Amino acid sequence: MTDNRKGSLIRWLTEESNPSVRYFTLRDLLGRGEDDPLLQAARLSIPASKIVRKIFSSQKPGGYWENAINPYHPKYKSSYLSFTHIF
Repeated sequence: MTDNRKGSLIRWLTEESNPSVRYFTLRDLLGRGEDDPLLQAARLSIPASKIVRKIFSSQKPGGYWENAINPYHPKYKSSYLSFTHIF
C-alpha cells in the first residue's frame, strides 16, 4: 500500500465520528499508550457515540434486549449480539 493510501486509511479510521474505531486504531495500529490524551478522549467518547446510544435505546427495562431467559436468542437481536457490537 502506498504511503498516500495508508495515510488516507488511517485518517478515515481515526475520524471522530466513530470513537470505537478511533480508539482501537490509535491503540492497536498506532501504538498509543493508555496515558495518551487522544486515546483517553476516544475511549471517553464511546458511551455517548451514536451507535452505542442506538443499541442501548432498544434495551428493555430489565436490562436485556429480546429474551430475558436466553441472552443468545433470537439470533441477530439477542443481548449477546448487542454486547458484541458495543465492545
